Amino acid sequence: MSDGPKNFEKHIKTQLLRLSHLLGYPTEPVALRDYIAALSVAQTYEGAQRVIDAIVQELLTRDCPTAAMIRAKAYEDRERQQRPAATVPRIHCPSCQDFGIVESMHVDDLASVASYCACPAGQEANRKGHRAGALGCHDGGSPCAECVNSARAKLRKKFPGGNPLPRIASKARIPRTPDNVYHGEF
Repeated sequence: MSDGPKNFEKHIKTQLLRLSHLLGYPTEPVALRDYIAALSVAQTYEGAQRVIDAIVQELLTRDCPTAAMIRAKAYEDRERQQRPAATVPRIHCPSCQDFGIVESMHVDDLASVASYCACPAGQEANRKGHRAGALGCHDGGSPCAECVNSARAKLRKKFPGGNPLPRIASKARIPRTPDNVYHGEF
């Protein structure tokens, strides 16, 4: 409504003229003022246009909507525009399961190298980058690829004979059933 109330009313009348071919379109000035007041609920040029677009798309008959229908649609559109935008759910990435990091081999192989996935989760993780000193690198979240590779390098240095995990697991007497064997999948 930045161009003033007169221009907004003119815009509303123009939008309402889109309904003039329908049966029951108001011809009396009093009824037309009621339609104008109903569409004024939209408060913006774009809102008024969205309301009439929605009404035209939803019409199943040639009957003109009532002023109450227009007002309800305008309130609904205004509330929808005032709600915060919903976050777009990520598409499940089969490579990284939306963690953003992929492995060159298997996660429990110390020779594996972690890198960022090409999916949106990987791009976001790469954009966040490495922040030294933070718990889990990212404030308690998943560690970055640099931290994973650094941890593996420390383990390779400490255990030059290879991966100690199978040896540790055998000493711990953990039964190796398919239910409790971790393969890096969630």
